[in-house]
Amino acid sequence: PGMGGGKKGPEVTYVLSNPLLQKTTFGEADGAITPRLRKTAALFRRAGFPVALERNMEAWQKTHLAWVVPLALGIYLAGCDNYALAKRPDLVRLVIGAVRESFAALRRLGVPVTPGRFRVTEVLPLPLLAALMGRALDDRRIEIIAALHCRNAPGEIRHLTDGLLAAVRRAGTPHPSLERLLEGNPLYRQR
Repeated sequence: PGMGGGKKGPEVTYVLSNPLLQKTTFGEADGAITPRLRKTAALFRRAGFPVALERNMEAWQKTHLAWVVPLALGIYLAGCDNYALAKRPDLVRLVIGAVRESFAALRRLGVPVTPGRFRVTEVLPLPLLAALMGRALDDRRIEIIAALHCRNAPGEIRHLTDGLLAAVRRAGTPHPSLERLLEGNPLYRQR
């Protein structure tokens, strides 16, 4: 959706995502860029949303899952606190490792990492990527988009995690970082 948030008491708090990370993305099931799709995108643009059109929404959604789940698991291990996660380089590196493992599983299953800019996660050296991610996590937008959402939607995050795990296991690729993020994760103690 290119935005995120959640409830704080009776209030709904939300912010738009950084458009470099994620725009509100639209696509048709058959990959066509139709007049209907362009019209919908134009409506959202006029409302102030950064918009992208995608020909392979299935791959986009699976890629989204492959990076959102490890990030959410890291946030849960940091007490649903993105600022605490930002101060834990060991945990940030574990999140990045799990994203890389998830991307490898997607490739094994024939799913391209989409959009292609996310492949930077696989090619940048881990220390540099961890430093960049640590800085990005230390941000009010991430608090609202990710941490607040994690606090408000543990059932959704468990469901997404279960889906990613099923795909990674089906791919048969190694995933030790993902497994370590699951060990003792409070997300699974909330059931």
